[in-house]
Amino acid sequence: MQFIDPFPVKCEFCQHLAYYPLTPLKAEKAACTACKKVLRQTPRDLRRSSRKHGIEIWPTALIFEVMLQFDIDYDLVSDDELNEETTLSTFIELMQRADPSISARDLLNFDMLDTARSTCDEEQLLTLKLEELSLLSHPKEPLPDNNSLADPNVKGIEKSELQTMYKQRRKARQTQDKLTPRPSAEESTVEVKAPNANKYSNFWQKQSEENHADIDKPLTDEEIQNTVNNLGYTLPILYIQLMKIQNGGYPQNTLIQLNEEKPSNYSISEFIRLDSIAAESEYMRNEWGYPDIGLYICNCPSAGHHLVALDYTECGPTGEPTVVHVDQENDFKKTILATNFELFISKLQYDED
Repeated sequence: MQFIDPFPVKCEFCQHLAYYPLTPLKAEKAACTACKKVLRQTPRDLRRSSRKHGIEIWPTALIFEVMLQFDIDYDLVSDDELNEETTLSTFIELMQRADPSISARDLLNFDMLDTARSTCDEEQLLTLKLEELSLLSHPKEPLPDNNSLADPNVKGIEKSELQTMYKQRRKARQTQDKLTPRPSAEESTVEVKAPNANKYSNFWQKQSEENHADIDKPLTDEEIQNTVNNLGYTLPILYIQLMKIQNGGYPQNTLIQLNEEKPSNYSISEFIRLDSIAAESEYMRNEWGYPDIGLYICNCPSAGHHLVALDYTECGPTGEPTVVHVDQENDFKKTILATNFELFISKLQYDED
């Protein structure tokens, strides 16, 4: 289980929200920035969640790691023959059938079995199911002493401070001369026609002279073409058209209401610049753990903890992407906002709040 660092915690005593370094937090050494009491419930939940996730993926990870280590063709092993009920003895036999040169000793000494080997002898080890081995490989961590005190060197961060830090990093990246492009698909010519002037003339907020400096001048057709060719994805035409009017920034309408049994509202704050979405998307994947589903195009009012993306998972890099909301604080849950970008734009409403 991957958690962001610093991690958001609402104090179990006074309900104050702040962000704390992950390592001392999980060791129950972090104190609430407001009431100064030691945070205990969240770190214990984090440890339980991390262990549960590790137990779930360990059997699959063992299978693939062994096949990778010994260069076994996965097609030689039937999916029906391997599951959590498979014993280690049966697993070894299946691997040897796929590659007779592998010895039982090679597999018994595999590093992923180190923890299990320390708790039982080899005869017992061979009779255990992969599910049981997974449990042995993830022993419960002992809880810290309830009388332990918080580390005075652990400093929580308020949300406003975190937002400022994020905005500063993002602005610094946007001023870089070079982006780190994704592997490019075959170059194609993008014909950018002007959008319907009446329909989209008021799409963007009017910028005051004070704020106008934050919005770059519109991109030229050549700049758009070069950016699109380096993305490796086919962008929706309407998206390019809107970026041609203004290269990112704040739209007039920012709210989406989904028609569900329990209506949910989703908000965006701004569109990321067209010539920055490659770098922004790469940063959010590498530094924040966001899933590699396509291109992240909109920030939300959560300072990086929610984003809106063009999701190419189902359609492929040249297809028509869906528009999704990704909730980093809810294990990167994806919510489909619209089946295509044009529908997404049509759903945006003015947020009166």
